[in-house]
Amino acid sequence: MAGYINELAENMKAESKLSRLSQAELAAFLIKKTAVAVNRGIMFEIEIDTDLKGLSVPSTKIVAIIGNAFYAVSGHSSPQVRLTLAEDSYSYKVTVSNNGPETPEGVRDRIFENGYTTKGSSGSGYGLYISKNLVEKREGPLG
Repeated sequence: MAGYINELAENMKAESKLSRLSQAELAAFLIKKTAVAVNRGIMFEIEIDTDLKGLSVPSTKIVAIIGNAFYAVSGHSSPQVRLTLAEDSYSYKVTVSNNGPETPEGVRDRIFENGYTTKGSSGSGYGLYISKNLVEKREGPLG
């Protein structure tokens, strides 16, 4: 019973934060990701300092990056993923971080290649490649 109440409380916190977003689809995806995090024992923090009203990046791309972060912390004793959505007068900033293991140097050089995956047959190798292209297209930094 306590687990259910904690899950419900976490979902309510997330929904409250997400109600500020003008993109209902992204808010719905993030509510779902919050539930997934609770089920997997991942501390998923969301910080929102924008409504993302003019963001042109598809919400599915943001959610895919979060999925990569969830994968990166699997097996960690106290997994944590943080999503920060912010903006300044010129741009939006979407930051996803986690406390999973550091990406090995040999892999780091390849993770943005089309089709490269560290997930074996369960990965497509398109997530970070697409992310990189979206960011470069908008002349933003990735890293």
